[in-house]
Amino acid sequence: MKKILITFLLITTAQIVQAQSFEGVIIYSLSYEVKGKFSSMKDVLMEKLKEKEDYFDTLKVYIKQGNYKKVNNAASATSIIYRSDENKIYNLIENFEYVTIADASKVSISKIEFPEPEIFNSDTLKTINGIPCKAMVVRWSGLGDEWYFYNENTAVVNADLFRQHQLEYLDVILKATGSYPLEISKSINNFITVNMRLVSIEETAVADSEFDIPALKKADKKTVKAMGLLFDQEVMKIKN
Repeated sequence: MKKILITFLLITTAQIVQAQSFEGVIIYSLSYEVKGKFSSMKDVLMEKLKEKEDYFDTLKVYIKQGNYKKVNNAASATSIIYRSDENKIYNLIENFEYVTIADASKVSISKIEFPEPEIFNSDTLKTINGIPCKAMVVRWSGLGDEWYFYNENTAVVNADLFRQHQLEYLDVILKATGSYPLEISKSINNFITVNMRLVSIEETAVADSEFDIPALKKADKKTVKAMGLLFDQEVMKIKN
């Protein structure tokens, strides 16, 4: 009987360890680099974003189990919430009554079809806030690169929790790295690069309420058409 009990405890303990995943808050700073012949337009582009209240330079990410919430500091702040139980990503804009919803089972929500990217580990090493990091690269042929810098012992996640999150190949990236990235750099060739660099990371309890979605109803077709969405997303309206 004792042997059976010990075996049971060993199995359940192993399962608990395996299921452990980073829970906490990561804050990134953002910077923008406009390249080549467009470099002289950087100030104009940034001002346009500010006029539309879309400019932001800080992103706070809450992570708990298979869910995340990303909140920026734009004048019209946006909260991007991924609910693993639905495998959907909600975009909620402050003081805006419509919500766009993306299906995370798709690798892209663009209405343009792109060829499969090349995904590989790079020999490039970088130290971020004193943390040594390796790099994984997603290379879009002729379009641009995405660099993900990570540390295998920092912000360690259970990749199985994100196995349905195929959008932007997050499932592939987390399975290969085993950790949430500490720096992300995305570039469109000869145009612009957006850099997200770690400011702080805190392992702490995150309330389930951070991932709450307001009650929604169908948006009317006329409004959806008027929004002129560039991406394949569902549009819902927040119930009053």
